[in-house]
Amino acid sequence: MTKALYFFSLGWITILFLSNSPIAAQNNWFEKAKDSVDGRFSQGVATDGVFWYFSSNRGLYKTDSNFNMLIEKDGTQNPIPGFLQDQGYNHIGDIAYFVGKLYAPIEDLSYVKPIVGIYDADSLNFTGEFIQVPQSHFPWIAVDPRTGYFYSSEFSGVNKLFIYDPEQNFSLIYEVPLNLTLSRVQGGAFHGDFLYLACDNGDYVYEVDISSGSVRYIFNVPSGPEMEGIEAYELDSGVLHFVAETGGSTNIFYHYDNRLLAPDVLVSSITSPEPKMPIWGKVTPVATIQNIGTNIEQTFNVTCVIDTVGVEIYRDTQIVSNIISLDTLSISFATWVPKEATGYNFMFFTELSSDLNTSNDTLRFNMEASNTIDDFEFGVERWNLDSGWELNIGRNNTLGIATTPRPYQNNTDSPLTYLQPFDLSSFDPADSVNLSLWTKNRLEEGKDFLYVEASLDGNNWSQLGCFTGRQENWIQTFHSLGSFSGPGNDNISIRFRLVTDSSGTDSGVRIDDMGIFFSIIKFIAVHPGDVDNNGTVNANDILPIGVYFLQEGYPRDTVTFSWSPRIAPRWDLLPTTYADANGDGIVDEKDVIGIGVNWGNNHPNGLHKYELSIEDSVNLRKHRESFRTIYNSLSGESEAVMAMKELLRSILNIDIPQEYSLMQNYPNPFNPKTVISFTLPEIQSVTLTIYNLLGQEVAVPIQNVKYAPGLHRLTFDSHSLSSGIYFYRIETEQWGATRKMLVIK
Repeated sequence: MTKALYFFSLGWITILFLSNSPIAAQNNWFEKAKDSVDGRFSQGVATDGVFWYFSSNRGLYKTDSNFNMLIEKDGTQNPIPGFLQDQGYNHIGDIAYFVGKLYAPIEDLSYVKPIVGIYDADSLNFTGEFIQVPQSHFPWIAVDPRTGYFYSSEFSGVNKLFIYDPEQNFSLIYEVPLNLTLSRVQGGAFHGDFLYLACDNGDYVYEVDISSGSVRYIFNVPSGPEMEGIEAYELDSGVLHFVAETGGSTNIFYHYDNRLLAPDVLVSSITSPEPKMPIWGKVTPVATIQNIGTNIEQTFNVTCVIDTVGVEIYRDTQIVSNIISLDTLSISFATWVPKEATGYNFMFFTELSSDLNTSNDTLRFNMEASNTIDDFEFGVERWNLDSGWELNIGRNNTLGIATTPRPYQNNTDSPLTYLQPFDLSSFDPADSVNLSLWTKNRLEEGKDFLYVEASLDGNNWSQLGCFTGRQENWIQTFHSLGSFSGPGNDNISIRFRLVTDSSGTDSGVRIDDMGIFFSIIKFIAVHPGDVDNNGTVNANDILPIGVYFLQEGYPRDTVTFSWSPRIAPRWDLLPTTYADANGDGIVDEKDVIGIGVNWGNNHPNGLHKYELSIEDSVNLRKHRESFRTIYNSLSGESEAVMAMKELLRSILNIDIPQEYSLMQNYPNPFNPKTVISFTLPEIQSVTLTIYNLLGQEVAVPIQNVKYAPGLHRLTFDSHSLSSGIYFYRIETEQWGATRKMLVIK
């Protein structure tokens, strides 16, 4: 018998690797087979060894061992009882089976009072039992069959597990600290001594020793979508199963095995540069292979391929000889230099002709090369840091590098050398190759200097630039590397050097955002708010902001939404120049303001259009967290806001309520604040009035305000009211309703 895990997945993955830190896995899991299952199986999975149980956001399902539907509870048979729906409960997570019952984590809209709902496994009927748990998010629940205790966690920033005792009304009895912090945990399941967790941030599965809190990454789905629920159970087939969403009426049920095969070799991990590398920095790909079969493998090839936009630009093959069972070997490939600021796809694969399991032969990762050499956000590991320099505050309150101490000392010669050499041998010396950096400095004029220098051998240095005196604001400067371009210039080093004399001192130098550019920055005209540059400001302009969210580039001279052509420095990725609507150097939710301010404006110069289609669901889904941040930032009921919200709801699959409802305030009784929630199926003007027992009006929190369709919440403060019973009434053009609340002081 073999361990088996069962888990759900959705979306696509990219494996990212930290500098010189291989991601290793328990390497004997591999895809063995796959089946087609109902497309509604999208949140959770459980089994009792005979039947399978699945969940969706608002559904529970029971199938036989061949996944034929036996019972379904969804749609008009929503398994969440109506009285819980009225309180905002609308989302079922990853479920657990235990002793004839299903335990379902159910979240409310505000993520403040999640509950465990208990269902009869035979009928999927709600038993009437539910218990609130002290979590905000409640994405999954799993039971340790040895103790009967239930485990769960938050969704993001997960650094501990919660343990509940069902014999004590699901009281929280213990918290298990974890030695790693996990993100986007969607499911959990027990098998033997371990808890297995599924995370959709990279589609990773982790093994947790609950006695110590030790977390171990065991594998990730190499080409599958985003994980959801997970289940573990011993079956005669001894395989691991998970469901992947296809976007159609059926999902795929994958089956994974963890038994040794003979022969079987794989790529187990990759030691790579950081996910973002500067162009012309040297990269040496390194992969670790492992023989997880039972044979001694005599000779086979291991290959690394690099492509960009589907075009292969690099291939290197190494020969492996005589690797024994369960042994590992590190393979280094030929050095490669990225020569364009774009994304690159690395693929490593073994080529053993007799391999019985080819599904684990390949491992991939993505790397982005940019003009930025270092923005210091990852620290100073790339630098030979002298005692005269330190990590400090850079531009826009991010990290940069600065001289230390402040004031700096007299009679110093403090170098700061970049440790990764550059290869400019393919450039003609006449090409305009420039080192760019941002600086601000306070130095003694003509006495103390910051030198920018380059060298071919690390010993003989040439001056590229020099700073002295005071420059109080951040400025960008460009320093020619033309004399270091051309044949033979394949090992160029860069350094800064602070040189001071014996007279007075000052506060020193700050440096940030160093890069290499092949021409001085070009400038283009942008119209703030026309984010896709098609000549019209409308709701579709919000799409590039979500897709390029948090991309950074060059700020404009002024941060403004004024409707006129603004001269802007062109970013490396041209569409992001237009997406930065306010010109502050970063694409974020503040740029949405430009769409609202200039709503409906037109201009004739949208020649280079960067329109995105709402029909491109695959691309937009990759950025849904960015779109969710933008959606949550929108406020007000203007035409622009409501149009953008409508578009974002379609991207985020946010349901429009089908009916009007006024929910019971929470908490109730209360002092002094409570939340009043209501839903609207269409745009309505809303008035909310508070009355006392005599029918006298005592407050009007909302008076004739237009609201968009959806769920709305209002925090009501009763500080001016005395203790007692009050009534709150909502009225629209089409509907009205009244509820009672109690103030206790």
